[in-house]
This record gives sequence, structure tokens and C-alpha cells, in this order.
Amino acid sequence: MKKLALEELGRISIDQFKESEKIPICLLLDNVRSLHNVGSAFRTADAFRVEKYY
Repeated sequence: MKKLALEELGRISIDQFKESEKIPICLLLDNVRSLHNVGSAFRTADAFRVEKYY
């Protein structure tokens, strides 16, 4: 398997992400016991373009 370059992944740029319409959802993390879970929640929120997360 070939490792894809960042340009080959078909992702939008940072500027496009900042200007894109967000889903009006607020994600609230409570009683998180692992930093891995926080990182996973942040990446998922970014992937789904969640408006805010705390």
C-alpha cells in the first residue's frame, strides 16, 4: 500500500474549513479520564464540523 500525500487525501484546506458552514451542535465532554478520549472527540468534532466543543 502506498502512503498518500496530504494533497491526495481530498481534504479541504484550513481556510476552507474555517469558512465552511458548521453543524449547530455543541459537544460537551464531562468526566473524561483519558487524554486519548479528548483527542478522539476533537478529531471527530472537526470531521463532522461541529460548531463548538467544550
